[in-house]
Amino acid sequence: MEAFIDAAVAAIQDTGWMAPLLFLGAHILRQLLMLPVATIGILGGLLFGTFYGTLFSMIGLTIVSLMFYAAVKLWPALRRKLTEWKNKWMGGKEELTLAQIMILRCVPFLHFHLVNAYLMEISSNWRDYTKYSFIASLPPALIYTSFGHGIRELPWYVLLFITVVLVLLFLLSRSKTFTHRMKSFFASR
Repeated sequence: MEAFIDAAVAAIQDTGWMAPLLFLGAHILRQLLMLPVATIGILGGLLFGTFYGTLFSMIGLTIVSLMFYAAVKLWPALRRKLTEWKNKWMGGKEELTLAQIMILRCVPFLHFHLVNAYLMEISSNWRDYTKYSFIASLPPALIYTSFGHGIRELPWYVLLFITVVLVLLFLLSRSKTFTHRMKSFFASR
């Protein structure tokens, strides 16, 4: 594993200025491949380190958010579907604060664009949406990138243990109790 990471880092260093552009492209491809944000964030930490990985992830997440904003504005049917989806998953909670959105962005099994829908509601225009999206991208980018950077230092058996725990958490999060807990969380606010 260490040899693979070292080879990937060397390849990124050889790529030069194209590496960040390829990484931003990976953020765009992530949504087409249905990968969680955490996957690309961890990759950013592995390849670029904490600072640059966080910066590139914030830019990539903001670009993806702006693409989502444009798609919702272009296709009103998408907005209606998104509202139905929001009501199903979030129990009809109409408005969240930016701080709540920042916390929700860190939840790896909550869909990225579902949280973007709430960003659209608190934004009065495209400029506000861009600013809020960039700010809301900081926590997940920093957390996942730091985790990815930390992985470089871990032995293989610790990585195996972490992988097993994450898979188990993913499988457990698929139950309906998550939806119930989210509803009770927002009802108490």
